[in-house]
Amino acid sequence: MKRRRPTFGFTEVDYRLRQIFERATKKFDEADLAAKQLASEFERIKGSLDPHHSVQMIQRMFAASDQRREAGVVVLMTAAALLEQIINDYAHTFLEPELYEEHLGKVRIITKWILLPLLCQNTQVREDDPAIKSLRELIRARNDIVHRRRKEMYSNPAKAIDKTSYEGKRFLSACRKARATVDALLKILKSPQLG
Repeated sequence: MKRRRPTFGFTEVDYRLRQIFERATKKFDEADLAAKQLASEFERIKGSLDPHHSVQMIQRMFAASDQRREAGVVVLMTAAALLEQIINDYAHTFLEPELYEEHLGKVRIITKWILLPLLCQNTQVREDDPAIKSLRELIRARNDIVHRRRKEMYSNPAKAIDKTSYEGKRFLSACRKARATVDALLKILKSPQLG
């Protein structure tokens, strides 16, 4: 399955998805900060607000939460697509593309990140590696969006996103850690071979 000609290692190409991902994470970070600041401000002044101003503040909080959620969806989708693109390009660097697609192309992304470094460069990646754990959480959060169950991810609009469900908390956590997850996984591919 390995290529006949030697390769000189994997080099990350200039990915357009990486640029989109970077912009999306910046937008999410800004929206996340704005939502946190509004929630904090509301907690600080809610006792002194009259009903009209209280409603206005809550509406602003919901709008900020919606902007954060939208930015987070883009972050998770582009992160997952980028990581899939990177690991497939990595495999094509070392393995015959046709054989890879036939035998490993449909394997889950987490399995690819564990198996392909071993096959391609004899680099062992453990299932309990922090980067793999973060990838697992990112994929679960992404799947909560893509493969929605009958229940809504944010079923109770009366509660803020970060106080509702386990899925909502996982969503925010994965969004906040997406950049670190991508960077940690890229380090796996660039790590030196193990004896």
